[in-house]
Amino acid sequence: MADQKARYKLLKARQMARRLGNSSRSSNPSYASNSSSSSSQEASSSQTNSPLFQAIDSFFYDKDLEEWMVYTPTTENMFHSKTKLKVVSYNILFDLYDPQFLYTEVRHPILLSLLEETDADIIALQEVTPSSLQLILSQPWIQERFFSSNGPNCSFFDPYGVLLLSRIPFQQ
Repeated sequence: MADQKARYKLLKARQMARRLGNSSRSSNPSYASNSSSSSSQEASSSQTNSPLFQAIDSFFYDKDLEEWMVYTPTTENMFHSKTKLKVVSYNILFDLYDPQFLYTEVRHPILLSLLEETDADIIALQEVTPSSLQLILSQPWIQERFFSSNGPNCSFFDPYGVLLLSRIPFQQ
């Protein structure tokens, strides 16, 4: 158990070092955008924000193209503000260690069903792995109702990360 905790702390330290290793996040396109489009990366990386925060693109599911696309706000598609928001946050428990004891293939469908029932406006999920990201973004109810902080080819989830889903598009 102590060895597992030490490995976890080392992993977290390495992730933090990778995230803070560059003197400027804008010089690293993987922090500026997770889109596969280089023009989108260039546009996002040219923005100047706090050195500890870099705005990222938000994504929406295009039913016609059947894929997640970068959302571009315009005056025609701006959403009206709500007076109340329902926010749900959940640590989905990554299965990096001892996956045979975590029953991820059973837990995740149950979690997704519970999240759908909450009818939340914003869902924040922690410890999202690449495989759980794919599962989450493939859900029809998420594709129909939410913008995502990350697209399906995101590089932020190595080995895990945070996913925000919002009925309101993210503003840069």
